[in-house]
Formats: sequence, structure tokens, C-alpha cells
Amino acid sequence: MLSTAKDLYSIRANKVNMTKKQVTVNLDEEILEWIEEKIKEKQFATRSHGLEYAISRLMKAEKEQGNCEAPCPASA
Repeated sequence: MLSTAKDLYSIRANKVNMTKKQVTVNLDEEILEWIEEKIKEKQFATRSHGLEYAISRLMKAEKEQGNCEAPCPASA
């Protein structure tokens, strides 16, 4: 895993046309605590950053395993 939130953000910044939409989510307390801990450790800059990173990793894994219905949005 990369060492800092800045490193992670710099990778995401290289993506083209990444339109952001604001959403509201409900999370189990354990998941939120994990994200908050990663923020304190400077692995994520924000809650949004943590969620986006985790979801993009899941999307990439599904695509690599062939578990994603076409077209699969994870192309990184």
C-alpha cells in the first residue's frame, strides 16, 4: 500500500474526466472507525477518499477475476 494520502491522491489525479457526485451513505461503525484510523495514519485524506479507494480496488479485482458484467467501469 502507498504510504501517504498525498501519494494516493496524486495517482487519482491522473485520471481524466473523473466527475464527482455527492452521495450519502450509511456505514457500520466498524467500517467508519477503520476509515478514520487510516485518515489518522495519513493513508487517506478524507472519508470520501477512503471509500473511493476501497471501491476502486474492489472494482479492479472483480474485473481481473472476470466477475464484472460488461462494460466494467474499472479500467485502471
